[in-house]
Amino acid sequence: MATSKSVIGKISEFNYLNNDFSVFKVKLQQWFVANLISDHDVKRAILISSLSDETYILLRNLCVPKEPDTEKFEELMHKLNIHCAPVQSLFTAREKLYHAAQNNTESVGEWAARVRSLANQCSFSQEMLETVIRDIFVVGMPDGKIKDRLKEENATSSQAKFPRLFELAQSKEAVMREKLEKPSSYSEFHRMRENEDYFMESGGKSDNSKGIRVKKCSVCGRNNHISAECRFKNYYCNICKIQGHLAPVCSQKNRTQQKNKFLSARQKKSHYLSEVSESSIQSDTEDENLFWIEEIKKY
Repeated sequence: MATSKSVIGKISEFNYLNNDFSVFKVKLQQWFVANLISDHDVKRAILISSLSDETYILLRNLCVPKEPDTEKFEELMHKLNIHCAPVQSLFTAREKLYHAAQNNTESVGEWAARVRSLANQCSFSQEMLETVIRDIFVVGMPDGKIKDRLKEENATSSQAKFPRLFELAQSKEAVMREKLEKPSSYSEFHRMRENEDYFMESGGKSDNSKGIRVKKCSVCGRNNHISAECRFKNYYCNICKIQGHLAPVCSQKNRTQQKNKFLSARQKKSHYLSEVSESSIQSDTEDENLFWIEEIKKY
């Protein structure tokens, strides 16, 4: 047995309430291998000393009427395995796998690891396991550039294996991440060169602390972005039906408004003149009636 000075690694305490026994079991076995421990009595002693108080009490209850230190190492591991890692229905395990989908916060690597973990619990044959992992890895991705790139591959080709598709997905993800991580100063520099949309104010009140004021976007009329970056730049105007701007900034709308304003003014003037004319006619008629009444009185 290795001495304490040459011990490789360490064994974490196992608590069945919080820890995964399948993980603990593998780590314990590998620790035995790394430290050249083969004696079963020594293995049993190390196992018992690695258990939390709650887990040791559980093991002792599982061994009744015997005591854990009188049982064989393999028997103790078997009892813990049955209690801590009950056999799961294969249908349940496969249902979880078939319904798995990549989360928005998961990277390609994290998603691939989760697919492998779910598939390993489904008791597939080795050949089928590789195919299922590949299919779920691709199908479970959200729609987007990465998934579109993988779907370009021929699924029946010998080249369309999971390792290759995983590598393609990681490469595509890296390219997309690099585009998103460009320094903001770089973007600001190129924005400053757009003279038609930006200008510097030497004094007075500005829209921000840097003294940069943004003209209204010629596409939608807002002032929080430049025209080249407007998401409506490919839309069609509801007024003139021309692509490239929206109704609020349509020049035809402005001309129409001016025309309507002019016509409205003319209509008001015409209405006023009509009223004046009618009033004049009525006044003339009344004067004429009075004239004839006066003439009749003379006779």
